[in-house]
Amino acid sequence: MAFSSEEEMRTHLIVRLKELDPDSLIVMDSQNVGDIVICRGGEAPEIFFLELKLYQPRNRRINLGDSSGRGFQPEVVQKRPYYLEDHLRWILCDGRQDEPSYVLTDTATIRRYLAGGGIGAKHNNIQVGILRELPILSEDALMKKLRDFLTT
Repeated sequence: MAFSSEEEMRTHLIVRLKELDPDSLIVMDSQNVGDIVICRGGEAPEIFFLELKLYQPRNRRINLGDSSGRGFQPEVVQKRPYYLEDHLRWILCDGRQDEPSYVLTDTATIRRYLAGGGIGAKHNNIQVGILRELPILSEDALMKKLRDFLTT
């Protein structure tokens, strides 16, 4: 048997895929692909991704990735896959409010608000200041912006 597990096979194939064309192909190590995936049909089918972050005061930060600093979110921020730069949006919700308020942004903006200035080996976070400095949206305004993003 060539592999003792599916994970071993996956690890092997990722290494091989990264060798194919490292200048134009970005192979993601993480297995999940966004908190919400939206497929648009019709004459111009596309796929879109939404990453969701909820700020809760008891945490005092907006976490990015798992407790080891790994996962899809830090990988997307660090590796900058071209398609996801254009087809992924981040929805941040401020949990300090009685009524939900949101920030809708792209990954380039998330990079500007990384705690410590970049992705590290552990405990990656988004600075809470993003909730003060970017436009705050009501849920209706968020849905309008998302409709524009998903349909144009």
